[in-house]
Amino acid sequence: MKKILILNPEFPPIGGGASSVSYELAKKISKKSDFQMDVVTMGYGKLAKFEKLNNKIQIFRLNCFRKKQSDSRFIEQFIFLILGLLKSFQLIRKNRYVFCHCHFFLPTGIIALTNKKILNLDYVISAHGSDVPGYNNERFKLIHKFSKFFLRQIAKNSRKIIAPSVYLADLIKKNIGYYKNIVVIANGLIDIAKDKIKKQNIILTSSRLVKRKGVQYLIEAFKKIPNKKDWRLFIVGDGHYQEKLISIASKEESIFFLGWLDRNKAEYKEIFNKSKIFVFLSQRESQGMVLLEAMSASCALISVKNSALKEIIDEKNSILVKRKAIDQIKNALEKLINNKDLLKKMQKRARKRYEQNFQWENIAFKYLKIYKDLNNDD
Repeated sequence: MKKILILNPEFPPIGGGASSVSYELAKKISKKSDFQMDVVTMGYGKLAKFEKLNNKIQIFRLNCFRKKQSDSRFIEQFIFLILGLLKSFQLIRKNRYVFCHCHFFLPTGIIALTNKKILNLDYVISAHGSDVPGYNNERFKLIHKFSKFFLRQIAKNSRKIIAPSVYLADLIKKNIGYYKNIVVIANGLIDIAKDKIKKQNIILTSSRLVKRKGVQYLIEAFKKIPNKKDWRLFIVGDGHYQEKLISIASKEESIFFLGWLDRNKAEYKEIFNKSKIFVFLSQRESQGMVLLEAMSASCALISVKNSALKEIIDEKNSILVKRKAIDQIKNALEKLINNKDLLKKMQKRARKRYEQNFQWENIAFKYLKIYKDLNNDD
């Protein structure tokens, strides 16, 4: 049996979209091939330090003193870098890996590069967004400024760089500079549709609650709707901007903050299936996994056509608005609330778009081809 080393500080039940991507890939590829996966990731709370998902996937969780399930701090990432190096050295000496699949340029790319230089283990990288300079300058501009040399070396020494969108691939080309080995493979999504769950008058948004996600504009627009009838706005997620959003939503009884929900659990999937409308106003996304989840669950979409989102949506399967244009967002909401025929048509179009382009079976096949090509090269 051929073994692959997986490096990702996020793996369910912790983390965001990158967590789900690495999890679904590991499951699908292990079922379709004779590859076995060893995953090195962060620990959290009382999660087991070692776990087997099936006969082909083993998870090694490192104690990085992670405080939050949804995201991690710089110090936690730094601890993962040190412990991940030590753990990967141990595993590589013990096992004969075909190659390493590294999720994120930083910090895991440094681990993969070191393993390549010292232990001669080749690697591929899946970029996810915030690890690429220019994508999330609010949090990582300073880190990327001082890590440019390492980022270029990580890219140059990788066998493949996999980006989930043309938008992110272009950022890699522009801000890291090495791109001869880059390929674009969209992230897939497991179908979360549940036919037996009845749709309710719910407008939903789900994201990390940071300013660039634009939830504040949705709240302001929803508050301006004069006759909401029995419609409610549900907000899933947490983050440092949450208190400000709660303040903006004050005195509005139809707005509910549900907190962070595990996207692999029934509660998370249920709220998508109950919702009729999904709104996503992010300033930029490497792909926009929550939009795919909403499409899978047949939600009518209101969104913005920027960054990688324009590769997912268009005028046929969503209503497009300017993210800061509160009156536009309000009018789009009222348009769907007051026109049942249009609402149902947009729901069907969103579901059809998902079925045609974003099911994991097709995406996993593209990754598996890369895996097999690398294995044959050896």
